[in-house]
Amino acid sequence: LKPMYMPATPPSPQNLETVRSEFAARRGIPNAAMACDGSHVPVSTHHGDYRNYKGWYSILSVAFVNSYYLFVDATVGYPGKAGDNTVLRHSWLLKQIMADPEAWLGPNGVILAHSGASDHDGVFLNPYPKPSSPKDYYYNFCHSSTRFFVEETFGRWKNRFRFLLRVHDMDLKLQCQLVYTT
Repeated sequence: LKPMYMPATPPSPQNLETVRSEFAARRGIPNAAMACDGSHVPVSTHHGDYRNYKGWYSILSVAFVNSYYLFVDATVGYPGKAGDNTVLRHSWLLKQIMADPEAWLGPNGVILAHSGASDHDGVFLNPYPKPSSPKDYYYNFCHSSTRFFVEETFGRWKNRFRFLLRVHDMDLKLQCQLVYTT
């Protein structure tokens, strides 16, 4: 099913323009073609690497989504202790995007990300870390409101597949496969 729902090819120019206009309609941030964030899924293992910064054990899922609440790609299975940047360093999609950003994101295209995700001034658009003026605060508000597509996508995903909200006594590899399959 992955080739149908998360094809490993850039979107068509028409689809890309539609996605970008939908992102821009949210709060006026132009050129956004995707949003990226991570989400934790509880696991039963008690290995130290799986203890996340919130204090519970999880696997980390990092996903790229578009403005139609669809996953463009997801990486699942890293220990909860890992941060988004650790996962992004190994992301095949981010490597593809960096190799040909215009094909994946359009002219001057960006990926909306939170302040914890970075590609060293590449294609990620992050909020101001310490806003100091009303313009900075307003920009961060617009950025957060627009990037919220990824948060809503995770919410819909976990609401549809409720087992993602609870710890299950199953093999870690199997749980990673189930999470990715959803």
